[in-house]
Amino acid sequence: MTSKKSVLRTGLGLCVLVAIAVIAIGAMGEEQIASVSARASSKPVLVTVAPAGQTAAVPDPVPAIPECGWRSPEEWLSIYQEGIAKGEVPDPAVKGIPKVGPRVEFGRMPGTPLTYDDVFVYEDTDDILRSDYTDPQLTALMVNSANALMAEHGDQWDYICFWLLQVPSHQFGAAFYQGIENNVSGIGSSLYQERAGFGLAGNNVEGFVMMWNQYDWAPGTGMFGNFTRLVLAQEFEHRFGMFLSPIVGGRDLQGDDASCGRSAHWSFRVDGQGSGMEIANWSGSSPATRIAPTLSFNTDIPDGVWSYCDLYLMGYVSPAEMDAGNSELRFMETGCVSPYNGAIFDFGSAEIIAANGPRIPSSETAQKHFKAAWIMFHAPGDPPIPGELDWALGIMTQQELDWVNSTLGRGTLDNSIARGNFEADVQQGQAPLDVSYTYDAPFTTTGWKWYFGDGDSADVENPVHAYDPGVYDVELRAFTNDGQRYTIKRDFITVWADTVDGPNFSAPQDTGKLVWEVIATNALPLEAITIPVSLTNVPAIATFDSLKTHGCRTEYFEQQVAVFNNGFFGQRAVKLTADFGGGSPPLEPGTGPIAKIYMTIKAAAEPGDTVGLSFDPLEGFALTAEARTATYNPVWDGGRLYLSGGPCACDCFGDPQCDGITNVFDVVAAVDVAFRNGAPIPDPNPLCPRATTDVTCDNVTNVFDVVALVDVAFRNGNPATVFCTVCL
Repeated sequence: MTSKKSVLRTGLGLCVLVAIAVIAIGAMGEEQIASVSARASSKPVLVTVAPAGQTAAVPDPVPAIPECGWRSPEEWLSIYQEGIAKGEVPDPAVKGIPKVGPRVEFGRMPGTPLTYDDVFVYEDTDDILRSDYTDPQLTALMVNSANALMAEHGDQWDYICFWLLQVPSHQFGAAFYQGIENNVSGIGSSLYQERAGFGLAGNNVEGFVMMWNQYDWAPGTGMFGNFTRLVLAQEFEHRFGMFLSPIVGGRDLQGDDASCGRSAHWSFRVDGQGSGMEIANWSGSSPATRIAPTLSFNTDIPDGVWSYCDLYLMGYVSPAEMDAGNSELRFMETGCVSPYNGAIFDFGSAEIIAANGPRIPSSETAQKHFKAAWIMFHAPGDPPIPGELDWALGIMTQQELDWVNSTLGRGTLDNSIARGNFEADVQQGQAPLDVSYTYDAPFTTTGWKWYFGDGDSADVENPVHAYDPGVYDVELRAFTNDGQRYTIKRDFITVWADTVDGPNFSAPQDTGKLVWEVIATNALPLEAITIPVSLTNVPAIATFDSLKTHGCRTEYFEQQVAVFNNGFFGQRAVKLTADFGGGSPPLEPGTGPIAKIYMTIKAAAEPGDTVGLSFDPLEGFALTAEARTATYNPVWDGGRLYLSGGPCACDCFGDPQCDGITNVFDVVAAVDVAFRNGAPIPDPNPLCPRATTDVTCDNVTNVFDVVALVDVAFRNGNPATVFCTVCL
């Protein structure tokens, strides 16, 4: 057995036997006892209750601790791998891990009760639990049922928990927690993630909670209901504690596996006003007296199943709040026998942090809301009856209430499974985007309320909604006879309206070096952009010197990589990445240059020559925008550079539509001006002295201009010889 001093990755088992009452917090009434009998049916109730109307005797405050077993994740995995080697269970690497859907936020509105649909019933088809099963076979059964749950409902849960209807042939502890992942530092446990090793699907489950036969436990707030509440608090907290390293002076806050408690639980020497994690509650000094049993509710948080120290480990309070919340936090220096007359050491968060480091993430950013799914195993052909499901739901409902109260109202635990699901026929696209939604649920729905994320809503079953550019969360509230259940899909719809343009412009044929800007309009923040550029008439009349971001909106991007380079023939492609490790933000929505094309016009160029610009894919590198929620191809419009023989610069001369090509639409525009009293179409370049349709340079658009435009548009006429050249 690995020493508790060296165990940093801990998965634990509760080693108390429920039949040994280690707490007593009042009596069960006749009605509660009758409920136990009725719901248990033929299932045995493995608890002893005080007679109705009487108060159970308070046990010795330091009860005998039954021999227990607990295992670190390494031990669990090692045992599982041994089972694979022996052929007891399949190898996940060979069998494969099933794919499951992504995590979706869902739950119940306040006041909506849990229902039978919130228990995932799973048949132990091979009757493993009543056989002389091995630990790997037990783990495989848990993993297989968890994968079946996620295959049906998605990867939704932080905890997956288990009830048994059958009495197992043997069991490991009265309950246990099996760690799957820890991503929190500063709590005495190293970071680990073991899903693949066990063949567990998904990315979210952090641990299993096995509670064995459900009739070992009780709902409500009677004596054994309260015991159940505290045991559940302990098992669920084992996700975070209690694994702290000794503080200053070698004071070990964990039990000694002897008279002062168990490792991976608070030592009985620690006075923290009681909790389900077995922190003690001492009163006075010289002598100090333990005034509560091993498992007890916290007195600083009325009816709380956790102490402020536990809440610190779980991420619900800051170090300062822990210190302020604890009415006392003390360590009995020489023992834990009550009454105690030895030295007492006061400590706080500073000593815990000095020994273990700060909690990361801190309470400001730590997860506060958790989801647990409960799987109910049953023997072959013996599924649960309603009363048996009621028993489990009663325990699960009380646990949810305890979580809210014990975390000071800062956290929740949602034990629900059933949800109203919805899908969309399309989730991404160019604006305007019409999205059709469809709804499905395992329960009877009496009404719907959709929130589309853009301020609009609907109250029909299967709505259609039109989206403008943006990224949207979508929420559905399904009304039932018992209340409301909600489903939220974050970043579910992504709509863009991005464009990239190389504007037309003109320059003298002897201009030499020039710069051509690539203009982009983006509606979404962009993390990366791939820009393929192709120039025509290179190298005949120009050279493609470089593609840079100096002076552009993307100038701050941390990486610029040439992904394709055939510059001699006018082709280059670059990928621009905003954050390449330095933390630079995405490109905010807006309009402006994202790159500049540096060119040189050769001396051989003549007036009327042109250079075309396009953003067609180059060797598979297409014009691509990468946002947080989508990667897509913006709409692009190429451009044309016109070389002129004089100082005038016309951007759209002979091209009234300004689309880089003379075609039928330009002819129609000229006809409209010449014969239908249409207004002359000016060139967008203020330096151009002529209308775009005055291609004969006689200061009027007439039949001669129409004929010239037809010649270029339909008869392969050369603009350099057909149009007047003064403004080309």
